[in-house]
Amino acid sequence: VEEIGYEINAYENIYDELGKWEWDIIRSVRVCLDVGLNYYDWSDEKAIRFWRRHIKNKDYIAKREIARMKRWPAQVITYKYGANRILEWRLRSKVKTPENIKEFHRKILKNGSIPFSVLNKVMFEEIN
Repeated sequence: VEEIGYEINAYENIYDELGKWEWDIIRSVRVCLDVGLNYYDWSDEKAIRFWRRHIKNKDYIAKREIARMKRWPAQVITYKYGANRILEWRLRSKVKTPENIKEFHRKILKNGSIPFSVLNKVMFEEIN
């Protein structure tokens, strides 16, 4: 829904759209925090300072996300990577109509949980 919100009329007003952009920033900052915490061994305090530099008035989310990243390293990176790959495949396949979008997602989901390298081959065989 993050990327197709406009197409499915998910945003009823400017505030709904603002929420989409706000969460896009949060997801991007989480990628930086994940690397900082789990590769560079940042303290929670350093991670909070980084968060506050980029996101205002959301410390309650920061604390929850920092704890999650420490429990589940690289999850937010793989989430963002996966979202970008799916968007890339969708653009490449020129999916436009709601029916095509449903079929596109069926092609992805019917394969279950498989590595992206395998799914990439499946999608390009399906697309081309």
